[in-house]
Amino acid sequence: MIGKTLSHYRIVGELGRGGMGVVYEAEDLKLRRRVAIKVLPERLTAEPAVRKRFLREARIAAQLSHPNIATVHEIDDDEGTVFIVMEMVRGETLRSMLRVGTRPVLETLDLAIGVAEALAYAHQQRIIHRDLKPENVVVESGRPRILDFGLSKLLEKTPLGATDDDAETGIGEESPTESVELTGHGAILGTVAYMSPEQAQGKPVDARSDVFSFGTVLYEMLSGRKPFAGDSQLTILAAILTAAPPPVRDARGDVPGELESIVARCLEKDPAARYASAVELSEALRRARTRLLRPRTGPMSALRRPVVLVPVLLVLATLLFAGGWLWSRANKTRWARNVALPEITQLAERQQFVAALELAREAERYIAGDPQLEYLIASISLNGIVTTTPPGATVSIKAYRDPGATWQHLGTTPLDGIRVPDGFLRLRFEKQGFATVLLSAHLLWGLSCELHPEDTVPDGMVHIPGGSERIGQNPPQAVPAFWMDRHEVTNAEFQEFVDAGGYENPDHWPQPIQQGDRILSWDEAMALFRDTTGRAGPATWALGHYPEGAAELPVSGISWYEAAAYATWAGKQLPSVFHWYRAANMSTWSEILTQSNIGRTATGPVAVGSLAGLGPYGTFDMAGNVREWCWNATDERRYILGGAWSDPNYLYRDTNAITPLDRSPQNGMRCMRAMEPLDETLLRSVDASDYDFAKVTPVDDATFAVYRSMYAYDPSDLDARVESVDEDLPHWRRETVSFRAAYGDARVPAHLLLPRNAKPPYQIVLFAPHSGAREFTSSRDLEIGTFVSFIPRTGRAIILPIFPGTYERGGGAPPPEGYARREQFIHWSKDIQRTIDYLETRDDIDTSKLAFYGVSLGAEMGPIFTAIEDRFRVSVLLAGHLHAHQMDDPPEIQPLHFAPRSTVPVLLINGRDDFGAPVDTALRPMLELQGAPDEHKRLLLLDGGHVPPMNAVMSAILDWLDRYLGPVDRGDLP
Repeated sequence: MIGKTLSHYRIVGELGRGGMGVVYEAEDLKLRRRVAIKVLPERLTAEPAVRKRFLREARIAAQLSHPNIATVHEIDDDEGTVFIVMEMVRGETLRSMLRVGTRPVLETLDLAIGVAEALAYAHQQRIIHRDLKPENVVVESGRPRILDFGLSKLLEKTPLGATDDDAETGIGEESPTESVELTGHGAILGTVAYMSPEQAQGKPVDARSDVFSFGTVLYEMLSGRKPFAGDSQLTILAAILTAAPPPVRDARGDVPGELESIVARCLEKDPAARYASAVELSEALRRARTRLLRPRTGPMSALRRPVVLVPVLLVLATLLFAGGWLWSRANKTRWARNVALPEITQLAERQQFVAALELAREAERYIAGDPQLEYLIASISLNGIVTTTPPGATVSIKAYRDPGATWQHLGTTPLDGIRVPDGFLRLRFEKQGFATVLLSAHLLWGLSCELHPEDTVPDGMVHIPGGSERIGQNPPQAVPAFWMDRHEVTNAEFQEFVDAGGYENPDHWPQPIQQGDRILSWDEAMALFRDTTGRAGPATWALGHYPEGAAELPVSGISWYEAAAYATWAGKQLPSVFHWYRAANMSTWSEILTQSNIGRTATGPVAVGSLAGLGPYGTFDMAGNVREWCWNATDERRYILGGAWSDPNYLYRDTNAITPLDRSPQNGMRCMRAMEPLDETLLRSVDASDYDFAKVTPVDDATFAVYRSMYAYDPSDLDARVESVDEDLPHWRRETVSFRAAYGDARVPAHLLLPRNAKPPYQIVLFAPHSGAREFTSSRDLEIGTFVSFIPRTGRAIILPIFPGTYERGGGAPPPEGYARREQFIHWSKDIQRTIDYLETRDDIDTSKLAFYGVSLGAEMGPIFTAIEDRFRVSVLLAGHLHAHQMDDPPEIQPLHFAPRSTVPVLLINGRDDFGAPVDTALRPMLELQGAPDEHKRLLLLDGGHVPPMNAVMSAILDWLDRYLGPVDRGDLP
C-alpha cells in the first residue's frame, strides 16, 4: 500500500494495525497536508457486515467536532478500497506516558479533564465511545486527543433488559492479548481491562459505561496500576464484576480525597450509582481542580503550626488574624489571575458562556477592573434587556445545551443592561399568582415575556405572542396571539376521544372526506380509519387501544381527518401553518435539534416532553418525534410539519405536505386554541414554494456597470487618527483608529488587532459582522471572543470597521428598508474601500495579503464587497447564503448580481441544520454563482445550525487563509 494513491491521498507510511483496519499516514495532494487514513483490509471488503460496521464507525466519528477529539475529514471508496480520512494527530499515547511513570496530580487532572470534556461533548451528541483506554488517547502539545470512536453507537431509548442488537456495529483497534472478539448477538466489545461490568456481561450500555472506563483509566494515571488485575481475561472480567479496587491513596498519598471519591464513583458496579454522563463527570473534575488550586479562605490557615503555649497564642491572635486575612486576600487574587482567567478563557473557547460568566463573577470579587477580565466578560456576555408584563417576575437561566444544570438567579424584571451569558439560554419566569413560563432565547435582541394568571391558562397549553409569518414567496401574514399545546397529543389523550365515541359521531367530522376526486360516504370513510385489528382507531393501535406502555407516547398513524376530528372534539383546532411556524419561531439557531428526537437512528417516538427540546415559547418536541398535521391545504395535500424521529434534521424547518388520508406511523398532531375568531386568510390554501436561486439569472454586464458606479467615490484625504491604544491584552495590541468616510462629513471608526506572535508586515483580514451588530449601541460589545480572536492569536492582523447602523453609528435602531437600505449597504461598501485605503498607509500591514471575512449578514453581502473591491485576495463567508427576502431589495444591492463578478477564491461555511439555508436552492447557487474557478471555491457543510461549532470553523478558515495567503511569518518569535 505504501506509495499508492487513494483518491487524492498518497500513502507514505504505516501507523498501526487493528482488527478492523490498517492506519496509514498519507499526503492530501489537494490541500497539501498530512492526514491519517484507515483502510479496511481487502480480505474483509467482501463481507457486508464488516463493511457496514466500518462505515458506521466513520459516520459516527464524523459527527464529532471537538478540540480533544481527532477529526474525521471524509469517507471514500477508491475502486473497492474503503477508507476513512482522519486528522493526523502527532504526539505520545497515554499508554507510553504511563510506562514512564505517574505524573503530578495537577498535570494528571488537567489531562483527565480534557478527556472527560471530549466524552461529555460526545455524550451530548448521544454518542458513546465504548473502548476508552490509554492506547486511544494521544497527548499532543499537552492536549489529550481521543482517537477511534470505533466501538461507538448512538444512544437510544432502549427498554430496560432489552438485548443490544446493535452491538455488532462497533469496531476498534484492539490488541489481540487484551480484547474480546466479536461474537454477534449480545457481543462483548472492547478491551477487557477497561470494560464496565455491563459491557463485560454483553448487556446494553450507555454513557455510564464510558464513565466506568474513564474511571479505570484515571485510576491507572494516578496510581500507576490498573484497578482490576488478573493473569487472564477471565480473572480480569471476574474482578470487574465482583472486586472493589484498592483506594487510590493506598498507592499514592498525595491524591486529594475529593479526586479519590470521583474515581470511586466512576467505578461503581451499579451504573445508577455513577455519574449519569461525562457532562456531570467533567464538572466534578473541574470543581476538584479549582478547589485544589484555590487558596484556603480562613485566617486559621495561617496558624497551621505545632501547638505552642496558650498565652503566646493569645498574644499573637490579633496579629495573626490580620496577617492571615491579608495573606488569604493575596492568595485569592493570585487564584483569580492564575487559575480563574485561564479557566474562563477555556470555557469561552468551548462556548460554555454560562459557566464562564459565573466563574468571571467570582474572579471579579478579587480583581475587579483587571483589563483581561473585563475583556473576557465582554467576550462571553451581553448587555441584556428582559421585561415582563406585568413586571416583578423572578428570572432564572441555564445554558440551553445543559438542561440538567442548576437554575441560576438572574434578577427580577424589569432588567435593563444586566450582563447575561452569550449563547442560547433556557429561561424561567415566576411570579406569585401567575403561571410559570419556560422558554428559550438568545438575549442578544432583548426579551419581553407576557405572564398570565394561573386560572386563565388552558390546561397543558402555552401562550404564543402575536407576530407575522412568511411562507415561501407569499407576503407576510399577521398572526394574532394564541394558545398552543405544550406537547404533542398523546395516545392516552386520543384514547379518550376513541372511548367517547369519536369515530361514531359525525358532528366531530365536519369536513367532507375525499378520496381522489370522490367524496366518501360516512360508512366508506370510517372503514378507512381502522387499527391493525379492524377496530376504529389509529393505524398503530390494536383492539381499539394503544399499545401497552405507550400512554405518554404521541399518538401516531392518524390521517389529517382524524386529527381534525380530535381537535374539534377537544374544543380546539389544528394550527394553521402560520400558527405552527409562529410557535416554532425558527430564527437562526438549531440547538433544539441537539435535544430532540430527529435525525437519529431511533426506532420510534419517545414520551412527550421526555427530551429537552424546548421551543422559544415553551413548547416541546416541535422538532421530530412525530410530524404534526396542520390545517392548510396545498393542491390536494395537507401540510404536516416538524419532521418525525426518522426524518433528517432539515425537515424540522422545511414545509412538507401529504395526502390527508395518509396514516403513516410518523403522523401525529398537536392542537391550538385561538384567543379571537380566526381570520379566514390564515386557513387558506398556501403555496410554500421558495426561491430557487439556481434558476435566477444575474443581470448583464451593461446593467452591472450601472450598479457598480453607485459604489464609486472620489479620492480624498483620509485624515486618519489613532484614537486609543490598548497594550494590556495578552495576544494582541488593539488600536482604535478613525478616518474620513467617502460620503458626507462622517468618520469611520475601526478596531485594529495586531498580533504579538508574528513579524510585521502582517497579513490582514477585514471583518464584516452579523446582523446582531445592529442591536448594540457601542463597539465595546464587539464579539471578538466568538468570531474574531482566533485570527490575531494565530498571527494575522484583523480590522473591524464600524459600519452605519451598527454600534455607535446608529445601532439599536430598526434596520432601514427599501432605498434607505440600499444607501446603507452602499455606505458599508465604501467604508470597506476606505478601510483598505487606510491600511495601505501603514508600513506594518501587507495589503497584498488581504482577506475578506464575513459572518451571516456580513457574509451574505460579501459577494458585493469582493466584487466592488479588487484588492481582496481571498474570501471567507461564514453562515452566508442567498435569501428570498433579498429579492425584495433594490437590485443594486442583491448579492446574486455581484457574485459572478467576485473572482477571488471563496470558502462558504454553513451548518447542515441551518433552517434558513436549503443546500440545493440557496447554498450551492451562492457558491456556483461566484466568479472564481471551481477549484478555488468550496462549500463546507459542518454539523450544526446557522453558525456551526467554532472549533471546526476556525480550523477550516485558517487552512483556507494559509492556502491563499501563505503561512504567517513569525520571524525569530517562538
